[in-house]
Amino acid sequence: MRFGVILLPDFDMSEKLISMSRVISAEADPIMTVGEARPPHVSVLHFSGTEMDAVRVWAECTDTEAPSLHLRATGIKIAYIDAENFYVPEGGVYFGLEIAAEEGLQALHRKLLGIAEARGLETIGAVGHDYSPHVTLGVLIGDRAVLKVEVDDTLRASFSCRMALGRMGDYGTFPDVIDSQ
Repeated sequence: MRFGVILLPDFDMSEKLISMSRVISAEADPIMTVGEARPPHVSVLHFSGTEMDAVRVWAECTDTEAPSLHLRATGIKIAYIDAENFYVPEGGVYFGLEIAAEEGLQALHRKLLGIAEARGLETIGAVGHDYSPHVTLGVLIGDRAVLKVEVDDTLRASFSCRMALGRMGDYGTFPDVIDSQ
């Protein structure tokens, strides 16, 4: 199975991100957008393993006091996704909120990467120097889209998060949160 340690934005920010996703994709054909069934999140690390592996990774990463989980948005990114991509096999147009890769978040990523590697687990996605924190807001069908982006304070907001462990669903989403702190 595939799991992830993720950061779930506070309620107000989650609502803003869901609204932003709807506005951006309103005149397009979305494959996926964030919402109640696919909550907005910032991934810290994705990995493959058993349910017991996931529980052990979670226990080890939460055995100390949680770091201050305050994140800062830096803007929006729109990018093509080639077909046969791990997260979006059919390809499409990605849109998401970029997050500042500040030291506290990088340190948490490195800690989790070390835990997963020490346990011999396969990590998934961009890790180590390639780690690029973001909130995927949605993916659109095809390679052409008209997007409506409303520029507001959400693109540069600071917000608090809680750390969670979840089972990975389609498109790198986490509809099933196992535990959070």
